[in-house]
Amino acid sequence: MTHQSPYPAYCPSPRPRVVLCEKLGCGSYSVVYRGENTQTGQQVAVKVLHDDERLSPKEVSVLSRLDHEHIVKYIGTTTLGDGRAGILLELMKCSLASVIKESNGLDESKLRVYTRQILSGLEYLHRMNIVHRDVKCGNILLDPNGKAKLADFGLAKKIDYSVAKSCKGTFVYMAPEVLLTEGTYGLAADVWSLGCTVIEMACGKPPWSGFGMMPFYERMRDGCSPPIPPKMSTEAVSFIKLCLTRDPRRRPSAAALLSHPFFQERSLKV
Repeated sequence: MTHQSPYPAYCPSPRPRVVLCEKLGCGSYSVVYRGENTQTGQQVAVKVLHDDERLSPKEVSVLSRLDHEHIVKYIGTTTLGDGRAGILLELMKCSLASVIKESNGLDESKLRVYTRQILSGLEYLHRMNIVHRDVKCGNILLDPNGKAKLADFGLAKKIDYSVAKSCKGTFVYMAPEVLLTEGTYGLAADVWSLGCTVIEMACGKPPWSGFGMMPFYERMRDGCSPPIPPKMSTEAVSFIKLCLTRDPRRRPSAAALLSHPFFQERSLKV
């Protein structure tokens, strides 16, 4: 029986010609530049893969199907003059990670707004049965109006029967079922990562800061969760604790969390 890929066949549209301008950021697999479409003058972000990396049909397939106000918009792909492949995305202002680093953490009113926006994007992904697998402040970008959007879908996966298998993501944001077992996991893994991201927004540092790799792993193995910063509201603590429910079968879905009291009867303007 022939195995059918969950990703539709990728049929590239005519590729725009793009010139690279300044570098915006650098990751393990790619560099992101501000670019300009020479045919239209449109300013875009260009994710350029390192020389030993190839354009992932999976990432392009996932991105090309997404259309949500809290997910970075995919524009297309291009081949640069030196032969390297690039993914064209809407140009954003900055990463959430850079904002919290400068401010040493966010006040709860701003944190609430960003959390609601990120959760909205996650709920949309999960309705499409896509797990992001690397939710963290470094993969959340802010547009010129301050709206938060999920980005970097290089590890995202369309999953069947609500499960994935490979251990993917950034260790300190990983759910227990991803980090500690060799079994399967599903959409709930993103919800745990969201809880870790809220902690990061509150204290200005990644979860488990101050712990080495082995102490972190041992505490996770022993059933601990990342420490919740003090002086957070009762609603915020409740929200984080629900996200960090150890048993993924009991962890609330993104859709359920959208109605949490943390988001109720408060202004959601940054």
